[in-house]
Amino acid sequence: MVKVIRSIGHGLCAAGATLLVIYFLAVRLKGLDALYEALNPFAPRTYLVLSALMPGSFCILLANRLSSRRRRATSPDARQ
Repeated sequence: MVKVIRSIGHGLCAAGATLLVIYFLAVRLKGLDALYEALNPFAPRTYLVLSALMPGSFCILLANRLSSRRRRATSPDARQ
């Protein structure tokens, strides 16, 4: 189950990264001023664009949490 969730997360991250590359290439075609505006850390639009990576990151985080919980429950120290 954890492997499936992790692989889905990696796929979603790859899809989000592809969308980001397409976005930044399209912005670059508008000119350097538009690219500087797209990379501005003070613009809220920048964080909305980066939100394309959130579903994949959430799935990977969930898989890591589930696998660490299983390891803690089956470790010899947890039985004491």
